[in-house]
Amino acid sequence: MKFVYVLVADRYNAYCDMLYISCRVAREMTDIGSIEVLLSRQAEKILTPHRFLFEKIGVRFTAVDTPDYKNLLDQSRHIKTQMRLLVDGEFLFCDVDTLPVNIFRRDLESCRSSDFAACRDRNFMRPYLYSPRYHADMFETLGWAHPMPRYFNSGVIYWGDTAAAQDLCAAWHRDWHKTRELGVSYDQPSLNRILNEHSDRYRLKTLPKCYNAMVDASPWLARKARILHFYTRNGMPRRNTVLFELINAYQATGAIDWSLVEQARSGGVWSEPPHLYEWLKGIGFLRRALHIAKRKEIYP
Repeated sequence: MKFVYVLVADRYNAYCDMLYISCRVAREMTDIGSIEVLLSRQAEKILTPHRFLFEKIGVRFTAVDTPDYKNLLDQSRHIKTQMRLLVDGEFLFCDVDTLPVNIFRRDLESCRSSDFAACRDRNFMRPYLYSPRYHADMFETLGWAHPMPRYFNSGVIYWGDTAAAQDLCAAWHRDWHKTRELGVSYDQPSLNRILNEHSDRYRLKTLPKCYNAMVDASPWLARKARILHFYTRNGMPRRNTVLFELINAYQATGAIDWSLVEQARSGGVWSEPPHLYEWLKGIGFLRRALHIAKRKEIYP
């Protein structure tokens, strides 16, 4: 099993630190075979002075040409929506703001009969399963069906080494360009359109939420998590998270604080005890009922 990441940067920043931390944690806390990073040509130059750190833990860089997009999000999604076409063999993709703390090859044996596997989406405002309405106008413009019975998060994805997986990824890239032309650079709408409207073409598997534990949605999700996934805004995770503390410690000392990693591994993803509101927010049926009452969301 291989781990794959995507990095785009115009300067050395916290995303570069998050990438190294996640790669290092993946190397120490899992039994993966190799790690590959797909990165833009610009990011490759930026990481050149730090490349030896990655090479020491067996990370391979693959530079990818990107169009001259004005923003980094477009560059990132240009690579991300093609990853299955750029990497050999089966692999597990992780966003750089993840910590793979408890995942092993045997955990993914059941995925090997699939072309694609991922977790249902829960973001920092919606700890329950949902299908978003904030891109409804775009879906209608493109003639895509919505709401969807299943809406997946693209932060952690298993890709099988199959022709069908290649076809799915190529379709994702084509549809992402359609949403980008309408001003939506995010990759999840196009991915979920394909997964829901053409599910008969592919062998799809829904992973348990522990493989993509979106802890900003709810502290409950950190319990027995395989892969912790933090919410990054303005280039940094939330201040009260262990990932924020890991980045600060790494920037100050050049070393990873393994006590913080062990804390995260045992479910302690908050640097200070979370407020009662965070726990209540994580009670999914209450939050969902509130959003229904306020007409803030469309549900399958």
